[in-house]
Amino acid sequence: MTIAQRVERVARNVQCRLYLATGGRVGGSMFGRPVLLLTTIGRKSGRAQTVPVVYLSLADGSVVKDPDEHVRHA
Repeated sequence: MTIAQRVERVARNVQCRLYLATGGRVGGSMFGRPVLLLTTIGRKSGRAQTVPVVYLSLADGSVVKDPDEHVRHA
């Protein structure tokens, strides 16, 4: 894991904790966009993992943006 990946992981963890502790008042937006907390269960580990995800609201529903899109499609 690179230093940048470690910093990103710590930043996400801090944002999740702030969001939960303040009911979304702090950490409820990123880059001026609303944030939701997405919790998934690991297929192999069985551990819950929560990550902040930026999303866009559209007239016909909501679209969730993949937080790692820039890494997978680079």
